[in-house]
Amino acid sequence: MNWAEIQQSDDWKAFADNTVTIIFNKFQDDQTREQAWLIIQVLMNMYLQLDIYTHRMSLEGAGRTAIVFGRKNLNENGNVCFILLQQSGNLPKLELGRIIDGIHHTNPDKKFCTFSLNDKKIEVTEKANNLFSKYMGEIKSYAVFDRQRYIPRDFEPNSVPVLNTTKPTMQINPTNAKIINHPLNVIFFGPPGTGKTYTTVERAVEICDPTFAEAKTRENFRERYQELVTAGQVVFTTFHQSYSYEDFIEGIRAETTAGQINYEIKSGIFKELCKKATEATDKKFVIIIDEINRGNISRIFGELITLIEESKRLGHKDKEDLSVKLPYSQDSFSVPNNVYIIGTMNTADRSLAGLDLALRRRFDFKEMMPDVATLRGLKVNGIEIDKLLTVINQRIEVLLDREHTIGHAYFIGLNNTSTITDLASIFKNKVIPLLQEYFYEDWEKINMVLGGNQFITEKPINNNLFKKPQNDVIQLNSKTIWSISGDDVFENEAQYTAIYASINNGA
Repeated sequence: MNWAEIQQSDDWKAFADNTVTIIFNKFQDDQTREQAWLIIQVLMNMYLQLDIYTHRMSLEGAGRTAIVFGRKNLNENGNVCFILLQQSGNLPKLELGRIIDGIHHTNPDKKFCTFSLNDKKIEVTEKANNLFSKYMGEIKSYAVFDRQRYIPRDFEPNSVPVLNTTKPTMQINPTNAKIINHPLNVIFFGPPGTGKTYTTVERAVEICDPTFAEAKTRENFRERYQELVTAGQVVFTTFHQSYSYEDFIEGIRAETTAGQINYEIKSGIFKELCKKATEATDKKFVIIIDEINRGNISRIFGELITLIEESKRLGHKDKEDLSVKLPYSQDSFSVPNNVYIIGTMNTADRSLAGLDLALRRRFDFKEMMPDVATLRGLKVNGIEIDKLLTVINQRIEVLLDREHTIGHAYFIGLNNTSTITDLASIFKNKVIPLLQEYFYEDWEKINMVLGGNQFITEKPINNNLFKKPQNDVIQLNSKTIWSISGDDVFENEAQYTAIYASINNGA
């Protein structure tokens, strides 16, 4: 990955804050930034129990801000840390150091205690290896530390990995070094068909079961997801105009028993999940809210809008958690720190700007746009599907906006053995109706999007259709009626290539 791709990746967005970005921007060039990121990926993959944070160094590192791998909580004996120093000319280097009296000290013998990058390998000198093993051994006797910002795993004294001294050089694969941290509240937003709901399945599994192998197939993820749903760790709901606080938190429900109507207070789906999470603090729980922007957010969330904030969660490390008294049951209610909220939002229904501001402040937002690259190389009867979708979306963006583009998921079921009938079905039953909705039956613009092919055609008007009034003439010449063509036109390859053949889209 190049630096531009790294900055757009989920891993970088989950890891980097403003300070980290500033540190990386001070490296001399993009190649150095890529190498620094590679080192961080490897260390995060190797030593999952370490905290990662930024720190303004003092003494010999005066004036420098560094990225530190280690323990943020101080012990009277000090902690081990890795420090990623800023470099003015050479490659970024990780220098072994310790925290003494609250101050970070790098090892004075830097020559022998440097983790450096060379030809996409991490080279570790024998002395650095021994020192690191020694320090990690000391950590084994420490008490359990609070969970820190970037690595969501508690320190386990009996499972501390150390470098293998028989293999001082470790081959690394950056695509396998995945950060397992995820924000507590996130919303995936974008046009329809961009894989938002699809992504929530994998995200829920990654949160609840971070050891689940990345090489697993989609079917494996679906199976594991269903297991987590059955176990009660993952729940799924969809917001709509009638969805209420009573459905989500709690409310009074009428029940008939032996002919008598009884009114009972019933917990909603989110309150039930929080109760389970409070009782099982060693597990993580996820609620997926599909179409989150279609509900009345203020009415559904109520006081929850404050409680879901990370710093207000029950069990937050800064102990600023809040609780409220619920209006129906009068129970004291808090949102545990092990409950994750994942929402999806279709921007064709409502733009991000129209979303409740209080909700926007408390959620991370991950945009998901059409990923034409997933269709690259896919051809149906010679029709290049990636070029087809690229040009259609370019035209929609000009005529309307980017939030109403068409997602790649509409075409993801096609393969190189698919027939023109398969493609025709997608266009006639999905693409054309979607364009009708986007452009409010403005057929001239729909025709422009389709490149003026024959999928829709002008229908002639019979001038004798109406009896002309004696002293008035109906002007029919300016009126255009459009009709959707038959199956034979949709199964003509030339009609599809006509959409993109006239422009050089660079795909």
